[in-house]
Amino acid sequence: MRLLSGPAGDAGLVERPIKDKSVASSAVQLPLPQFTLVSVEMGSQVLAKVAEAQATGNPFTLVVIDVGSGEWEVVRDLVERLWERDQALRCIVCSSPDRASWPHRLIVSRPEQWAFLRIPILAEEVFQLACCLS
Repeated sequence: MRLLSGPAGDAGLVERPIKDKSVASSAVQLPLPQFTLVSVEMGSQVLAKVAEAQATGNPFTLVVIDVGSGEWEVVRDLVERLWERDQALRCIVCSSPDRASWPHRLIVSRPEQWAFLRIPILAEEVFQLACCLS
């Protein structure tokens, strides 16, 4: 958590040289982002929840998809359908460690908007990735 929130305590001014120039900045403790977790089954429930969130004016910024034993083509199609609804949506695709290879069939149209992780992963890793992607 400290990696995300910055230095603890009152560090005052921090000065460091950057290419023969001095840059002064105050060390500020930023608040950690808050995330609301909504869990649904794969498929149409995901699309319905995304549509509902958009309709209420509180769209999701990130979707975490646990592949489990599902087929990569199903995941790819779901991700593409999610992006049809919300072009800014980010996706984290998680897979069990028993899947021996990289999901080469998981080719999606927006490579900058998704990441792939193998389970098990630490909660802090997911939180940090969520902060970067949202």
